[in-house]
Amino acid sequence: MTADRRLRVGGWAALLVAILAPLQIVAIWLDVASFTVMTSPDPWSSQPFLTLDVVRLTAVLIGVVGLDRLFASHDPRMARRLLLLGVGGALVGLAVDGWTIASAARLGGVQGVGELAGDVLVAGWFLGGGLILLGAGRQLARVGWTAILGGAGQILTAISAAVGFGGTPGITGTALIDWFLLIGLFVVIYLVRIWSFVVRGRLPGPGVV
Repeated sequence: MTADRRLRVGGWAALLVAILAPLQIVAIWLDVASFTVMTSPDPWSSQPFLTLDVVRLTAVLIGVVGLDRLFASHDPRMARRLLLLGVGGALVGLAVDGWTIASAARLGGVQGVGELAGDVLVAGWFLGGGLILLGAGRQLARVGWTAILGGAGQILTAISAAVGFGGTPGITGTALIDWFLLIGLFVVIYLVRIWSFVVRGRLPGPGVV
């Protein structure tokens, strides 16, 4: 596979992640809404969420490898670290999801640590990529800032889910963790703009935030 083709594949993978991210939030909210007052919801282990997460993390893995050339063209040293972060996070997340689906049981603290590590590493890939593009200036900076904000939201979401602060996510959107989830959706804007750039050759024009 040529470098240009790999970059385009990474762009399409980014678009797929952008589509799946909001669907996962809807799956979380619907799962919480299905529980009664007497039960304790665990939307992060629901079948719909896990299925979407496996597909999303697979797309993240493809996107990390495919988009490496984009980041390396601006900061080769940082790009190598980003590659390790993204690949490591996606593989850890896939391993945890695979175990949960196969065994239909949680691993307790071990699973919690794995989920936290995988989510934070993937969010770190968003943050790092955003910083590289922000440093590139001009139109690429309009792409980069959305990744920084979205990555920060994903880290806050991961920590909140792992340690239990921020309340229970719900369809009313009143809990603190709901705000973290929504901030994390800024990566959707980032990923769509990345796709538009590497696949269509278009960047946000002047006046676009």
